[in-house]
Amino acid sequence: MEYDMSNWPLAKGVVRAAPMVSTPPSLPTPPPPPVMRARQKTLSIVPTYEHLDPAQLTTDDLRIITQGKVQVASDNTINWRYESRREAQPILDFLYLGPSSVLRDRAFLQREGITLLLAVRDSRMAKVNLMGAERVAGELGIEAESIDVDSNQDLVRWFPVAVEKINGHLLRRYRSQGRAVQAGEGEATTGAPGGGPPPQAPDGSRMVIDSAQFRPAKVLVYCETGNDRSAAVVAAYLVTMFQADVETVCQFIGLQRFCATFDESTAFLLKTYEDIIVARRSVARDAAGHAAGDGAGRSAKRTISQTRGDEDDDLSRAPAHADFDQDRYAGRGQFAPW
Repeated sequence: MEYDMSNWPLAKGVVRAAPMVSTPPSLPTPPPPPVMRARQKTLSIVPTYEHLDPAQLTTDDLRIITQGKVQVASDNTINWRYESRREAQPILDFLYLGPSSVLRDRAFLQREGITLLLAVRDSRMAKVNLMGAERVAGELGIEAESIDVDSNQDLVRWFPVAVEKINGHLLRRYRSQGRAVQAGEGEATTGAPGGGPPPQAPDGSRMVIDSAQFRPAKVLVYCETGNDRSAAVVAAYLVTMFQADVETVCQFIGLQRFCATFDESTAFLLKTYEDIIVARRSVARDAAGHAAGDGAGRSAKRTISQTRGDEDDDLSRAPAHADFDQDRYAGRGQFAPW
């Protein structure tokens, strides 16, 4: 006999951790393996220029943000101290991860050149924490943003928002320091960071930067501990921007912030997000192939005509006059879910 316990009253002060279900439990998603100090002293990731989704970022945008650099994580666990968990560590050249207590260290924020404070907060604590971050940002003349989540399970829908906030800030800071030049004008200053041609400005002109005056943007992502919600956001950012899977980015973060935790629930959310990113890139690749007319965008799914030619398929042995429910598909165009 099954009992529906979803409406059972809870004791005072008790919060339901997850919805009650009566179905058999699914297989757990294994968490990323722990950081391997003996075999893995460094780990590198590279920007993902291949199959870039033009609806999200252009190649120029990605070059500006990542500077075209390979990011290398060195094993920081050798020198790790208990007090290190109260500090922030650079995960990328431009992205830091740490606890909210770092906001009290004005000297650190100024020394590292932090230009954006991005909080990943429990929505119930939003009003309490907001004023502190805004006050610090106002004192230092930098920006402050926040992402308020109801629970850790709610994080997956906020990952794209976090990526957009980080990238938007980096691009604005770069363009605010750039100078637009028209074709044929002398370009004595440097072009894109990390080499390559100068990126385009929104109006189509080329952007050049004075390397002597350029001050790159840097983002600090933080939560109460710097180990769970903010670590998950940083991992999602790396999955989006670099050629790395969830396991690799979790290892990459763990080498630099040893106390960052990715439990079974977080690993499942990140894997779900990774699947969405892979699907989105596939759709972008197919769309680009169709636009180019070179056949590169052909869908991997077989059409009904291809199915008819399959000797192992029942459709190929059906009478020639069978319509196979064709009317339902008449006039249906290409469909892209994103």
